[in-house]
Amino acid sequence: MRAHLSSFILFVVLAVASGWQTCPEAAAATSPVPDLNKAIPAYDPKPFIPALNPYYAKKMKSRMHMDRLEDLPLYQLDLELDMLQGKMRGHLDLIYTHLEKKPLREILLRTLPNAENLLPKDREPNMRVQNIQVNGQASDARQDDSLMLSIPLPKALRKGQRVRVSLDFSLNVPKLPPLAAFAAFGLSPFEAMRRFKADHAPMGYGILGHTSGIFNLGFFHPILPARMNGDWDRGALGGMGDVAHFDVANYMIKLTVPNTTEVASSGIQVGTRPLGSGAAAKKEVYLLGAALRAFALQCSTRYQIVEAKAGRTRVRYFHVPESQGSADTVLKATVRAVKTYAKMFGPYPYSSLDVAEAPLVGGAGGMEYPGMITIAMAVTAGPSGNPMMDLMQQLMQQTKALEFVVAHEVGHQWWHALVGSDSNRHPFMDESLTNYSSVMYFEKNYSQDEAASQLYMQLVMPYQYHRMVDGKDGPVARASSEFGSQLEYTALIYGKGAIFYHALRKSIGYKTFLTRLKQYARKYAFRQAEPKDLLNVLAKSKGKKVRKLWKRWFEEAHADQDVAKIVPNTSMQQLQGLVKQIQGSMKGGFHNTQWQGQLDPKTMDLMQKAVNSLSGVPPGKPKPKPKPSP
Repeated sequence: MRAHLSSFILFVVLAVASGWQTCPEAAAATSPVPDLNKAIPAYDPKPFIPALNPYYAKKMKSRMHMDRLEDLPLYQLDLELDMLQGKMRGHLDLIYTHLEKKPLREILLRTLPNAENLLPKDREPNMRVQNIQVNGQASDARQDDSLMLSIPLPKALRKGQRVRVSLDFSLNVPKLPPLAAFAAFGLSPFEAMRRFKADHAPMGYGILGHTSGIFNLGFFHPILPARMNGDWDRGALGGMGDVAHFDVANYMIKLTVPNTTEVASSGIQVGTRPLGSGAAAKKEVYLLGAALRAFALQCSTRYQIVEAKAGRTRVRYFHVPESQGSADTVLKATVRAVKTYAKMFGPYPYSSLDVAEAPLVGGAGGMEYPGMITIAMAVTAGPSGNPMMDLMQQLMQQTKALEFVVAHEVGHQWWHALVGSDSNRHPFMDESLTNYSSVMYFEKNYSQDEAASQLYMQLVMPYQYHRMVDGKDGPVARASSEFGSQLEYTALIYGKGAIFYHALRKSIGYKTFLTRLKQYARKYAFRQAEPKDLLNVLAKSKGKKVRKLWKRWFEEAHADQDVAKIVPNTSMQQLQGLVKQIQGSMKGGFHNTQWQGQLDPKTMDLMQKAVNSLSGVPPGKPKPKPKPSP
């Protein structure tokens, strides 16, 4: 009775919170186990409406491209997080409505916590699933591989019919290194670059993991893969980039956590219920989400919350006390970004947006989920006393790196959450467009000069550095598994691919460019887009020229010439000179370093301290002078 009882409590709480006294699903939850041939009733869609931006909820068919909200899959999750042990127990009730003509014979669920780069040294699975039922009866399910659970249906599902799948699961949340919570990931630039040359994302960027009392819970439960050409997406995952390729669904969640825990999430929080008092007490947190491609959680007893409004959107920022100094920057940048993109691309999809600090690894500056984003503590942390970390922090502050990360992750609420695409096969579709959208954010909120500076630092420099260390130019339009390293992936997807949009804008004009992006967002809102769909929208006018540009930038290798047309060669020469100077200093033990350029005194001082530290010179002592040559 545990699963049915929890569903009943959850729906009663949500119905009361939403203003309705009855809920069809609550009644269904207390009824006897349904017969396999008996129809599963539709659930009540009303409680989900408050989680959507009213712009979309008012005209669902024309703006969300769906007839009824209750036709979306419904995940009912009853979760308990043990923060001391780093474990979660969960029960899932999934209602799936089949909307295709071809009969459906199985339900497929991804178990992403069992990805190879997340497993512990003993290779034991992080997630275990048991007690699988279909319409209340035990299922003959099979684990096709560590990442795919196949659940056969006793009777094929025809269009308009529903099925209820229930299961229990246990999750071991991977432990992240403590340095993930410090500036620059606790790494020297050279160690960071070494890891960037790896052909996979270390620990999955940390999107599922915990350290320093903070839990990152991305893709933490069994989840339906997207539908593709009448079948489930069965494709293997790449070792880099995002794993997201999911259709939209509704969520109702009851989460049990320690009483002092703050919870950031996708969707909205509709209530809490204390389970006692005292230090060891727990509470239930009730969450709800509508039309989400995934549901993510961030949990910590250390979080502090600041909030603001971006138009009608509620924005909350969850941060640790040590990052108080950057909290205002993050909150204001989030509000500006939501307002800026809403004007440029169309309304934000949901009624709220949570932003949370997170201990990420592998060079990730942040991570996007529908209705929630995370910002790496590596870019929000304050002074640490470590010269190299403080130098990196100062440089990030001077170049507005933190604000760029915020603008990028908020941009994904349009190019990932609103407009879906396959992050495994076509990572350029959301990442390249989002990175250029971030440049446009700086243009709208600062100046064209600042936007040009961000274009160079965030888009051009990754590509140029990749080429300087003997990396090859190549197609952008390829699967994440086809890139040889993190460095190549970053250079081509976030750099070259994003610069395409700058070239396109110059070719067709800014007004037409913005019109096309608005049309793209409107046409594929809450749907999945393929590369041909994006190209067809962009090529509505000046089609021949646009298709030629697309092929040149995304499918061929001309970036050396094309990037040089956008950024003067002098910039490239300056970068080459700086890298050679650093490389020369490394050979000489850093004793002969002379830093040149437009740097303020504070940065110069931190840079010298960092050099002295790497040279083994104690703080406060001058660097040793080189001995004269005989």
